[in-house]
Amino acid sequence: MNFRSYWACSSSSRPHDGVGILLRYPLHKHVQTIDSWEVPYLLSLLLGWIMLDLIITMSSY
Repeated sequence: MNFRSYWACSSSSRPHDGVGILLRYPLHKHVQTIDSWEVPYLLSLLLGWIMLDLIITMSSY
């Protein structure tokens, strides 16, 4: 496929709870860092280019 998935989930008894994002090719090639937290579910991706940095943050309770 032409997508890459990123997922932040709970390590407790509810592994299906969480937040995710799909990035289409070629954006996923620019991901530099991935940070995630369990409570609240938070996923942050830093995408970088030569003259531009973009942070995508997804959150859910």
